[in-house]
Amino acid sequence: MCVGIKSEEPLTDRNQLVFEKPSDSQFGTAKQKRRNNEERKEKAKDAARNRRTEESDYFEELEKLLPVTGPPPSSQQTTLDKTSVIRLSVAHLKTQDVLQNGIPTPMVKEEIFPEIDLFSCLDGFSLILSNNGDVIYVSDNVSRYIGLTQVELLGQDFSDYVHPCDHNQLKVLTPGKSVGSDDEVVEIFVRVKCTVTERGRMINLKQASYKPLKISGKARRMKENEVGGVTGTVFLGSARCVVEREVMVDNQIGVF
Repeated sequence: MCVGIKSEEPLTDRNQLVFEKPSDSQFGTAKQKRRNNEERKEKAKDAARNRRTEESDYFEELEKLLPVTGPPPSSQQTTLDKTSVIRLSVAHLKTQDVLQNGIPTPMVKEEIFPEIDLFSCLDGFSLILSNNGDVIYVSDNVSRYIGLTQVELLGQDFSDYVHPCDHNQLKVLTPGKSVGSDDEVVEIFVRVKCTVTERGRMINLKQASYKPLKISGKARRMKENEVGGVTGTVFLGSARCVVEREVMVDNQIGVF
């Protein structure tokens, strides 16, 4: 016996299902949301673009204040990158701190001297190292002796350019000294990377050979400063190229 249920409403086939169309108000709301999202994206892009432009302007202005000649000749860039600008700025501030607090003002007469390149009278280049071995200052004529430029060396760890076997010698330049102690005369012989060949051809740093240098000067303890600045022992001196017979073999490991 079959029992059926009678329904007054006809059943709708699945293929004949009718969907309600969204109203005009719903279309308008979705379009408004999409427009608002696009406007927010454009505002974010404009803000980021303005921030980058303002940052670039600051770095360009800071680069003009630096006492450097620009990127090294080996670089293909026409301007310094932002990392180099920051590195050189910190090195310049440290140099000013050493000049003001680490070197006493000499009592000299004010006389008129002709324009003389003092470094041309020096058989080498001037060098100032921090307690951590960073290059606080190096004279511009350094490229004449080892090929590396002032821009490449300022703010860098000097040990990165010294032969690994001579790293212990660098510690002699900045010995531990107490505040108020007298200067200590120091002198070492180390091998430093040289990017210029005997024929005067420039090569990259990976192909660089090592050239023996004699580094001599004074180790000086900086005064304590409440507002920060350079602390610890700094090395003030010069470096010059030497021949093999000048090297003190007794104090060195390896052969130049």
